[in-house]
Amino acid sequence: GLGPFPVGSYEFMVRAGNSIGWGEWSDVVVVTFDDPKWEKQQKKEAEHQVLREALLEELQGSLEEFEELQQENKLTIHRASNLLFRLQVLLRRARGVRSLGKLELLRKAESAVHFLERWRDRKEAFAEWKQTLSEMKNQ
Repeated sequence: GLGPFPVGSYEFMVRAGNSIGWGEWSDVVVVTFDDPKWEKQQKKEAEHQVLREALLEELQGSLEEFEELQQENKLTIHRASNLLFRLQVLLRRARGVRSLGKLELLRKAESAVHFLERWRDRKEAFAEWKQTLSEMKNQ
């Protein structure tokens, strides 16, 4: 704001006085107080809000997909890797956003990332073991 006046338009009418008395009221004058700095800040905050909402929506969608795959037992190494990559990117972006809120959602995403990392590592280790076993059989 500018001094005691918040940003906005104001209508003024003035009257001048002298030793004889007061004159007539003037026509209405519209004075606009604008504050480019304040407007820029408001715009920036609105853009941040849109980004926050989009990020939270995307994160929620990825978590729902993870839970669905897990419940239906349709998790493959390929799906797990893709989901893991997406969740890691979203978490990195979420950490960069100020006052994201929804800490519960972030905690869920982080635990999903840890679960997927462990699951993928176990599956890859098993696949390597199986490969080694079959190579030993074929020798």
